[in-house]
Amino acid sequence: MRPTWTFRLLPWLLVAVALLGAPEGLSSNHQPSPFLEDASVETRHHASMALEGPSSLSLGDGIPRRTSPEKRDELYAHALLAAAAYCSRERVRQWDCGAKCPEGYIFYHYEEHVDKGLVAYISYQLVSETSADIVVSFRGSSDFRTWPYDLQFGRLNFTYSPKHDAKVHGGIYSCFQAMQPGVNRHLYALMGELEEMGIRDIHILSTGHSLGGALAVFEALAIVQDLEDDLPTSSGRTLGFPQVQLTLTSVGEPRLGNFAFAQLVYDTMWRYSSPAPTTRSGVSIEPQPGSSSRLRSFQIHRLTSHNDLIPTLPPTVVGFYHHPTEYWVTYGLGGLGSRLLECPDVATPGDSETIRENWLCSAGQPNPNMVAHMGVWDITFGPICM
Repeated sequence: MRPTWTFRLLPWLLVAVALLGAPEGLSSNHQPSPFLEDASVETRHHASMALEGPSSLSLGDGIPRRTSPEKRDELYAHALLAAAAYCSRERVRQWDCGAKCPEGYIFYHYEEHVDKGLVAYISYQLVSETSADIVVSFRGSSDFRTWPYDLQFGRLNFTYSPKHDAKVHGGIYSCFQAMQPGVNRHLYALMGELEEMGIRDIHILSTGHSLGGALAVFEALAIVQDLEDDLPTSSGRTLGFPQVQLTLTSVGEPRLGNFAFAQLVYDTMWRYSSPAPTTRSGVSIEPQPGSSSRLRSFQIHRLTSHNDLIPTLPPTVVGFYHHPTEYWVTYGLGGLGSRLLECPDVATPGDSETIRENWLCSAGQPNPNMVAHMGVWDITFGPICM
């Protein structure tokens, strides 16, 4: 039996009640961090000291830098598509959820796991006669069915490569395991249909908010692995796309796994960086073994909102870490005036690049709370779809 709207709204009503007791200074006019690209020399010095802490690793000057208007528009569009997953099944299937369902996209598939309360959708748009965009968007926690999985901090082996000792959040990964077969079966079926239509250039966006953002990370890695393994379509024919671009944009994503997993996510992105690098930390490199000739690029955006509580969980003291690359919106839900900053989160000790969370951005903000988790810019996340 499907949950009633009252049942689905209850978690969000509890969050709204929490607003009444929010600490002073959490209003929409709360001032953002002063660490900008035009920071003074003294500010840069103190920022670098704060970043280094007890470790000898350095993030350069570590100062978050304002992104271009084009990057802001790109991530704003991605956040809208992530928010659309919270809309009702009927409205998503009809592609009728206001700005969250942009014109030009065509709904393709709605995937739902009723027992776990999980939802994802697939839509696409034809950009030209030979290119198309595909969106795979996962819904975040919207009722109590998903909360037990959010709270399962026990680690679980994530079999991405036998060469890595990557361990991840057991509850969230079990949710992905429940959704992956249905989502990817329809994704690859769509790619096969587009190929038969003469589409040769595909851009795939994997996105989601909160729990949905975490599932989007696993989905992006699964797509990379499937392309590297030449996964056949449902018809048994191997996809022949020579040009696939993959983008991962998570919003309000919790920490997912141990350091090895976070490093693995970064290394996978780096392997398909566009344009492909010829050096890494000053050392010449050769093409990476096992890289797919069909995956042209892989970009990652970990979008955070002001002092959102969820990205601070599970805490680092129990062994969880974030992957790069963080893009931080300096205000929470409160309008388009918020600045979007790219946060340096890769340290360079010697000849290797090592991920390290930048505490000058979301993770280091005072009074982390659920208010900032409910939206970014003027986009709201939750069951009320406008």
